[in-house]
Amino acid sequence: MDRQKIKTEAKQKIDDLFKQLDHMEQKKEQVKSEAKGKYSQYLEDMKARKKEVQDKYRHLEQVSEEKWNEAQKDFQKSSSAFSEGVSKLKSIIG
Repeated sequence: MDRQKIKTEAKQKIDDLFKQLDHMEQKKEQVKSEAKGKYSQYLEDMKARKKEVQDKYRHLEQVSEEKWNEAQKDFQKSSSAFSEGVSKLKSIIG
């Protein structure tokens, strides 16, 4: 797969994940009172991970050919962890 296609797919993936996070933040008020603390903590963790995913994506866009595979793996790992976090948030709401 060529680099540009991977970059495009990566951008689409993080845009989708970030939209999901924004949606989950809007649902914060719908969380039952006993789960609000846990939800709020996960939400804050996800905001920090969002920056990490953005940084990995920026690195992926600018990396040299020699470090491409490593940058791609780093981005995939970071975006997968972010995706799992979004899923955890969704599970709290039910």
